[in-house]
Amino acid sequence: SNYDPYVVKTDADGDLIWQKTYGTDDWDFIYGSVMLPDSGFVLCGQTYGNAIGGGDGYVIRIDKDGNQLWAINVGTTDDDKLNKIILLNNTLYAVGYTTQSGHQLGMLAKIDLNGNVAPLTVFNFNLTSTHELLCITASSNARLIMAGYVNPDGVNDINDWMIKMDTLGNIEFNYSVPAGSNGVKRFEDIVCVGSDQIVVCGTTKGGNGGLGLFMVRFDAAGVFLAGDIFGGSADENGYAVALTQTKHLVFVGGTESYGCGDEDIYFIKNRNQYFVGNSKLNNKYFCDTLDLAVVDLKELDNKERSVNCFPN
Repeated sequence: SNYDPYVVKTDADGDLIWQKTYGTDDWDFIYGSVMLPDSGFVLCGQTYGNAIGGGDGYVIRIDKDGNQLWAINVGTTDDDKLNKIILLNNTLYAVGYTTQSGHQLGMLAKIDLNGNVAPLTVFNFNLTSTHELLCITASSNARLIMAGYVNPDGVNDINDWMIKMDTLGNIEFNYSVPAGSNGVKRFEDIVCVGSDQIVVCGTTKGGNGGLGLFMVRFDAAGVFLAGDIFGGSADENGYAVALTQTKHLVFVGGTESYGCGDEDIYFIKNRNQYFVGNSKLNNKYFCDTLDLAVVDLKELDNKERSVNCFPN
C-alpha cells in the first residue's frame, strides 16, 4: 500500500540485523513501540485497513526476529489513533484519541499479550475541546500517567494536559493549564523519576523566538515544581525525554535556531534528575547542571559513532 510500518533492528554499533515492513493493503502508520521480556516488540499506531471506522488504532506484536505474531485494530466506528504504548504487569497500555459525536477525546486501550482488548477508556478535560494523549508512563506503584494536549473548540490555544490514574480507572488528577491567547503548550513525552516525580518534555511558545523546547517537573500529586524553556530566535520542538541508568535526564527535539540545516537534532542532557528551573537560578539556562548543545551523533559519548540510514 502507499504507507506501511517499517521496522529496523541493528546491533549496538548501528549495523543492520534485519528490516521488515508490516501492514494491510491500505495506509498504516506506527508511532510507538515497547520491548517485551522475550526481546520481541509491540508496535502501535493507526490503520485505515479493515477499519472499524474511518481510521483505527493499530497494534502489532512481533518476535525478536521481526516475525509478526498478531495484529489487531483498536477503536470505534469513528476515527481512532494510538500514539504510545507501555508494558505494565504483563498488560499493554496504549494512548491516543477516539472520536465521539464529532469531538476528539483522549483514549486508553488495555490489551493483553495475546491481543485481546478490554473496553476502551475515554477521557476529556471538557466536552468542548479537541483532545489527544501523546505519551504514557508508569510510576513505581503502578499508576498510569498520560499526557498530551487540549485544544478548546473555536480557540487558537493549545493547552497541556496530564492525567494520573490507577489500572482500575480511578483518576487521581486530570490537569490542564491554559496557554493563553494563541498560545501553545503541548506535552510530547513523559517519564517518572525518583519519588515518582513526573518530568515532561514538549513544545511551547515563549522562548527567545517562536516555539521553544520546554521541560516541566511535577510531584507525584501533579503539583508544579520547576520548568524551563530552551531555544533561539527561531522555532524549537521537544519530542522525547528519557532517564538514563546514571539518573541523568536527556531531552531530544528539533531546532531551527542552531545547527547546519533547516532543522537539526536538539539534544539536552541534565546531570540531575531533579532539575531546577530558571526561577531558582534567576538566569536563562541551568548553568553547571546542564549540558546544552546541538550535537553531531558521534559526540554523544566517547566512542565515535556514525549515522546509518535504512534502506541504504
